Amino acid sequence: MFIAFVALIISQSLFAKSLVVSIVDRNGTAVPNAVISFPQIKATTQANMAIMDQVNKQFAPRVLIIQKNQMVDFPNSDDIRHHVYSFSRPKQFEIKLFSDSEAQPVAFENPGIVALGCNIHDNKIGYIYVNDGELTAMTDNKGDAFVALPKNASTADTVEINIWHSQLSPLQTDRVIMQLPINIENQRITLSFSLDIETPEIETGFRKKFGD
Repeated sequence: MFIAFVALIISQSLFAKSLVVSIVDRNGTAVPNAVISFPQIKATTQANMAIMDQVNKQFAPRVLIIQKNQMVDFPNSDDIRHHVYSFSRPKQFEIKLFSDSEAQPVAFENPGIVALGCNIHDNKIGYIYVNDGELTAMTDNKGDAFVALPKNASTADTVEINIWHSQLSPLQTDRVIMQLPINIENQRITLSFSLDIETPEIETGFRKKFGD
């Protein structure tokens, strides 16, 4: 465990209600796959079928953002078998995936963080971030997240944001909550918190919970 410094660089366009949120660690390195949610702002897009693929013995993408009650398809682009499962409280399930057949999509009815594992490939770990209909974005490989705010939200002085990353805590569910000023065109906010640099293992005991 160590203290990491996360810099949030917020730039607001004069002509569009949009934000760019950049997250870096204490060494200035970009942090990808960090989820930034705005719990007071509802998402305006309709949720379609989401996809969590199996590519080169890994989940693709590693982190998937969906809305509550959204369906997720689990295709298998590998030519080998996978056995996907989760013991997370929002959704417990298992799927056996074969390269020559399709599995039924899975509905995620409850908001929260769903950690995924594979009963065949121990190093295969992924996450599904199930939001409750709020506006949500994720940082790319450059550590940037692009957010379009509705006009009614952008007139406020501040907006609440939640930040989640798989290395924020061993339980993988902790979030940083802060008030973000949005009435200034350009602003940098620095936040320090403890970051667990080791990715925790998915809970073991698969056969005890689900059987063979």
